[in-house]
Amino acid sequence: MTMLENLTQRDRKVLLYGATAALIILLYSVVMEPLWKSYLGFKSEAFRSADMVQRYRTLIESAQAREKQRMNLESEFNSLVSACFFADTEALATGQLAQLVRDKALSAGLALKSSKPEKAEFVDGFQLLNLSVTFDSSLASLARFVTEIQNDPKEIVIRKVKLTSQKERYADATPETLSAKLLITGLRFMPKK
Repeated sequence: MTMLENLTQRDRKVLLYGATAALIILLYSVVMEPLWKSYLGFKSEAFRSADMVQRYRTLIESAQAREKQRMNLESEFNSLVSACFFADTEALATGQLAQLVRDKALSAGLALKSSKPEKAEFVDGFQLLNLSVTFDSSLASLARFVTEIQNDPKEIVIRKVKLTSQKERYADATPETLSAKLLITGLRFMPKK
């Protein structure tokens, strides 16, 4: 303390200002500068984290979209598979179609006179199986048969219909009997090997 008393007023002020400046510089370099650097690091880390979260969100959304698309494609494929006949040979697939048509005819109350496989056609990975059937029936039974064919989950199409009356004239009370010849087509899926 005796040293400070020996100093002049001006020297004391210079010493006080110098000590204050040294204290401010020391506080800045020890406290403020590290806090500022950690704030800037935190800020840049926050931006990187936000960017990363956005990228992850985009990835998750695209993965969900791909999963939804995969499920839609799988559903479409399953409906396609259920609509087609699968057999190792054309004859087996046509036999499956013929059996299905016989079952539908029986459930509609029809007795088939004949069923004959026709020449198959190839279209874009599918084979169109053609089956020609003939039977005699009333109009109501024919309508039930056509409804049964249309409501089946297999893709079955009646491509040609030829109807003829068996007699020229009927009494009003007698239901008319029709001779029908139909060309029925089913799909056989033929995946590329």
